Amino acid sequence: MEKQGLFVRKASGLVRNISAWDALIFNVIVMGPGAVYLYGMWASGLFPGVDLTLTAWVAAPVCMIIGLFYALFSVIMPRSGGDYVWATRILHPSIGFSMVFFIFVVLMAFVGMEIPWAIQWGLAPFLSYMGYESIANLLSDNYVMMLLGLVYYAACAFITVRGARAFVKAVWASFILIIIGIIAYVVALL
Repeated sequence: MEKQGLFVRKASGLVRNISAWDALIFNVIVMGPGAVYLYGMWASGLFPGVDLTLTAWVAAPVCMIIGLFYALFSVIMPRSGGDYVWATRILHPSIGFSMVFFIFVVLMAFVGMEIPWAIQWGLAPFLSYMGYESIANLLSDNYVMMLLGLVYYAACAFITVRGARAFVKAVWASFILIIIGIIAYVVALL
């Protein structure tokens, strides 16, 4: 009779390419740290008298805890399906499915809005303000936005196809740009 031991998973060739620190940075980026300043400008006009500094101090630890949990789960259960697996193992399979289905619907709706929002509410007004009215009008054209969207999503697909290391490098580059943008924004407000 065979000696029975512990179950040991044979090496599959899959390795952990994403460290806990990389996962934390990615999850912080997904929460939109730069949006705090953008929403702060809107909130001060929409909700006069609100203590925005206090709201930021209350929200920051909560966001960091969420980011830390996502990083922890990413390290504990790598390449396992993310939110779906975590929610089904911790809460209940039906909660995991409904949560991930909601995220899917939201992300599919968001995919079509990224480029138009970035151009209509960011780049075009900036270019108009800087005196480049003709370029701003050109970029606001629907066909040009469609072309820019195709280029953007082709670049995203290229990064994704290249693997986890390329994705992590892109995440770190994005994080550095976000930090530079936040610093520039704060300095400009001084």
